[in-house]
Amino acid sequence: MSVALLKELYNETTRLFIAGSDLASGDFRLKRLIPQLMQAGEKAPVFKKLGEGAQELVEPSGEDGRSSALKLQELTLLLSSVLHTQGSFTPEGELHEMETVPVGLSTTKSYRRLAEVREALDTTGGGRYEIVRQGFEDGLFQDLRLVIPAIDALNDPYADLAEYAKNEMLPAYGETILPLLRARFNLTGGKSDARMIEVIAKLCKNDDDLAEVRHAAAEGSEAVRVAAIPYLAGHVAFEADLLQWTKEGKKGIREAAYAALAHSFSEDAQARLYEAFSGKDAALAASGLAGLAESPIAARLAIDAMGLLEQAVADSETFAGDSKKLAPIRERLDAYRDAFYNKRGEELDRFFHKVLDSVASLQKLGWTGYLHDAARYVSETPSITLLEKLRKLEKVNANFLSYAFEMSVALLSPAEVFEHYSAYSKGVYKDSLINSLEHHLVSSSWQTVPNIWNEEQDYTYITTVLPESELERRWDDRWLLWSIERGHAVLAASLVRSSKAAAGQLEPDYTPEFLLEALSKSTNGRYDQFSVIWEGLLRCGSDIDIMRETMVASLEKQKSLPYRLDRGLFLELMNLPESYRERLAALQQRLDSYSGRQMQFILDQMSEVQA
Repeated sequence: MSVALLKELYNETTRLFIAGSDLASGDFRLKRLIPQLMQAGEKAPVFKKLGEGAQELVEPSGEDGRSSALKLQELTLLLSSVLHTQGSFTPEGELHEMETVPVGLSTTKSYRRLAEVREALDTTGGGRYEIVRQGFEDGLFQDLRLVIPAIDALNDPYADLAEYAKNEMLPAYGETILPLLRARFNLTGGKSDARMIEVIAKLCKNDDDLAEVRHAAAEGSEAVRVAAIPYLAGHVAFEADLLQWTKEGKKGIREAAYAALAHSFSEDAQARLYEAFSGKDAALAASGLAGLAESPIAARLAIDAMGLLEQAVADSETFAGDSKKLAPIRERLDAYRDAFYNKRGEELDRFFHKVLDSVASLQKLGWTGYLHDAARYVSETPSITLLEKLRKLEKVNANFLSYAFEMSVALLSPAEVFEHYSAYSKGVYKDSLINSLEHHLVSSSWQTVPNIWNEEQDYTYITTVLPESELERRWDDRWLLWSIERGHAVLAASLVRSSKAAAGQLEPDYTPEFLLEALSKSTNGRYDQFSVIWEGLLRCGSDIDIMRETMVASLEKQKSLPYRLDRGLFLELMNLPESYRERLAALQQRLDSYSGRQMQFILDQMSEVQA
């Protein structure tokens, strides 16, 4: 029986069901099948019956009174019955057990909770990262139904989400997902497979397991190899491979090999790293050493760097105007500089002390980066000798003032610090000094805190000042007058001591008036300066009613009100008495949507208190 002919007829009847049975009359597609059906009917009568049914549709006689729709249904019913008899119910091939991958995870989570996360992983667009991260933190990914979507997330077009899957989501499953990862891993793949081999490597527990990672590091695509090589670090069994890969032609492979080799303290490994510093791979080797707190070759590198530094200093007069002449030395010194990051030792001490002794020459060459490195290095071991060197560096450029200032605060009395640095009263030195003082006296940072006026979390700028006990112990009182004379209200407010104010010993005595004037200008400021000035006025013992009136009057005078009320200002507005209701209501009408909702909350709170 010609099943192909039957299927072709079935396709035509389906088409007519969609188009409408009235169009069957004269249909050429159906008409051309009739001779074939009649011919097949000579051997199988059912084909003749089907041919006759098609004939009645194509050339309706109208004598039997049946509609074209009924004829089409009858033809299709017979055709379907015939087709169903042609199916095979015996499975082909050899039977065997289904392959399964045992994953020790349950399906206990409600699918309603999983659905949103699943949709975020299966789609694209903004907001998905937060949904996935929250789902992971809530433990939803321990459900079996999210394993495959989590693995697929390694190929997510949003890189942050793909990296989160690699670093957090998938490693949390443990070894149980290794079979799934191995089944999907493509040795010659791109970024997603590079991320996948990293996950596999993180889940490996010993050298035998890492053999798979070693194979990827040797035979994979460049992206896969670069991702796999670092995970062989510290394993003696793979050291020979790492040594070989440092000589490959591709820069990315060599860099990854050096980074892994830096974790091996064997003679061969360290010899190869040291050798690289005298060739084209100096920067690659330095990058590998930069993240380590110690290295066996650090002292030897410091001695070599010292020689280059002395050569550069000697040639500084000759080549100061021609940077190209010293470019090779600069490139090698840059590599040493990267390698020395976060390391300490006697030879490194000598090198960085030599840098500080060569301030004039390095400044002339424009190599100020080495001066900053040296200043940071010696800052960890304060001494009067080093302070003298930093004081000399400080005079070269205001950018270096902070290093000497920090060491002065650590070593000298508050009076000695003031007497030296109060002389910097103008220009960039004054600005640099104010920044250093604020670093000690005012603590500011972006923080996520519970929002007071709704149930959301608020990412806002929080500012606090140094406790008065610390202020009295570490800072000279004369800084207050210095700050006011420089017109710096935030610094002045942070230096006020309530004990001095209470005893009538506040100098200058016009500090409250200065800060009150500053308060009137701080309500539209950024980074919560209002809170610091308000705290300074409280320490001065200023009248709270005057402070509140100044705060509200300042808002009323502003032509352009802030989009949002900073946390400190919002809290003080909440403390206002009922007498301010009408003025706040008038302000609320002028505020933007966000700050307007904040002000409405304050007004609602007033109503509740009054009730």
